[in-house]
Amino acid sequence: MSYRLRIHHLEEAHENLKNQVFAMQQNTHWNDYQLNQLKREKLRIKDEIYRLQKLEQDEPELEDTHYDNADSNDY
Repeated sequence: MSYRLRIHHLEEAHENLKNQVFAMQQNTHWNDYQLNQLKREKLRIKDEIYRLQKLEQDEPELEDTHYDNADSNDY
């Protein structure tokens, strides 16, 4: 799976968790443990998004690398 696709899936999961946290906080009797678990997972996903974005930026472009197969027969 490409970095871009994985980042997209993680961003969707992060948005879903954000909505769950918001909905839980609207309830006057939310469960602190569940809320903290959702927030931790949301933070873990955000960290993973940043890590993948960094890897994506640092990865050399494959299209820029050109290997000429004709040169490989020069032994």
